[in-house]
Amino acid sequence: VAYGVLWLHHLIGGVVGPSNLLLGFQERGVYIRLGHEVIVESTWMGQYLFSDKRKAENQTATAIRISANDHVVSNVVIFSAKVAVVDRGAGNTFVGLHSWNGSGTSFISTGYNTRILGCYPDFNDVILENPYHVTVTNSFFLGGAQIVLRANRDEKTARRPPVIRGLIIRTNTFDFSDESIIQLHGEFDSVSDTFIGGNIVSNNMTAVSTSSTRQLHLTNATEWEFDLSDELLFATIQRVQYSLELDDGQPLVRHASRPAKGTHVVVETDVPVSGTVTVWVDQSKMSQMGGLSA
Repeated sequence: VAYGVLWLHHLIGGVVGPSNLLLGFQERGVYIRLGHEVIVESTWMGQYLFSDKRKAENQTATAIRISANDHVVSNVVIFSAKVAVVDRGAGNTFVGLHSWNGSGTSFISTGYNTRILGCYPDFNDVILENPYHVTVTNSFFLGGAQIVLRANRDEKTARRPPVIRGLIIRTNTFDFSDESIIQLHGEFDSVSDTFIGGNIVSNNMTAVSTSSTRQLHLTNATEWEFDLSDELLFATIQRVQYSLELDDGQPLVRHASRPAKGTHVVVETDVPVSGTVTVWVDQSKMSQMGGLSA
């Protein structure tokens, strides 16, 4: 049993693996501090063995901690640790990481320009704190594993203001749970250049997103009202687009949408008419022209 296994300090171009088994660490399995382009690949890691009864209650370690930029973790299995990965750097990439460490926490990321691609949080959450340019795609979340967006306002510990910018969470699969795929911890000041959507969920889960499309047909009406709270992640809508398709024989009318109130949108006409209104809403501001879409 050791405090840690590997401490890589100011290393450039190092490789950990393949075919390693790192076992028995109490604090950190692999600690990467500073340096560039270290690759951790094809490695199995655990504070305790698979069958060790202490795994359920006595885990204390972080399997991989990165306090540096531009590193890669690829095809790693973490089967025992309090936290699988803590990322405090920038430009780090995690590919094909399977974390079933039994603690409930797969990733804690306070870094930026982080990419979590094709990973497998197995009964373990991914926690993103004040996320800035973070991508989570093509990953599989099993057994109640969620993505937690955590707003940190503590001036001593927060690395950035409590805003979400450039966050992409799409084409992931969530299964074997009856919870929402994403949880909010705390309140963020703003959300911009962000897209959350296109994820696949099991029947009992709630697939929240940052954009939504809804359609409603009414007869002889002047007001089409939409409540999108069951689909949207945040409490407010930033942008609204809509179209009005009139039924055959209906006269041309003046129409407009009111400013969104919370997650409610209202489209009105100046005279009663029969037709279909389709609305599209987005909860993310665009910091420049273009932006993200489904």
